[in-house]
Amino acid sequence: MTKNKKSKANQEEKIDNYYDLKVDAINSLSEAFDEDKIKEVEKSSEIKEEVKKNNSSHSDFLSKIPTPIKALFVKFWFNGLCCYLFMVGLGYYIADNELVVLITGIGVGVFNDLFVNSIFLYFGTDKEYHPYMLLPYSAKKVWTLAVNIPASVLEVFFVAYIVSLINIAIVNAKGLEAGSTPFSVGPLSFGLMLLIIEMIPILIKDLIVYLVNRQKNKSKGEKDEKI
Repeated sequence: MTKNKKSKANQEEKIDNYYDLKVDAINSLSEAFDEDKIKEVEKSSEIKEEVKKNNSSHSDFLSKIPTPIKALFVKFWFNGLCCYLFMVGLGYYIADNELVVLITGIGVGVFNDLFVNSIFLYFGTDKEYHPYMLLPYSAKKVWTLAVNIPASVLEVFFVAYIVSLINIAIVNAKGLEAGSTPFSVGPLSFGLMLLIIEMIPILIKDLIVYLVNRQKNKSKGEKDEKI
């Protein structure tokens, strides 16, 4: 009996020690996980801080650039992109120059409506980009395409007309063969020429808006004086 009691006591003691070991192992494992979690949290917080610093530095750098330079560069860049995609790209496959110019004008209108205007409206905090847009409305309105596309087609055709005049002048000045094209536009020259032409109707629109607003303010001031 005593031997059985001792053996049972030893077994119970072993079981208690076993569970104690298991509990210790679990506790140490949980502590290890906790340490790993703390390290991960610290690393993620450090990464977030670095991202914030980088974003703030980029935003500070962009905020220092004057609005006219940013707006004109965006318009110039997208004009050059349209020239590369449509005028240069399609020029290898389509022999009809007028058709290429038409497609390029449509592409410019779509890019202005969907991308350029959307960028200006998204980043503009106080309507500072409105003076560089023909229509300061979102592309969600859809009807803006009916204005931007025809306007861009006319502008691109005007660029093509100016290029043809330049070629005629060079041919006459140098005595070259009639019909030759010594001057051909690329993305940079096209982007710059189209930018200048695009800004003409936009400046006219800005002048009209300015005169209308000034008249409204003048009439409002007269009403306030009467009151």
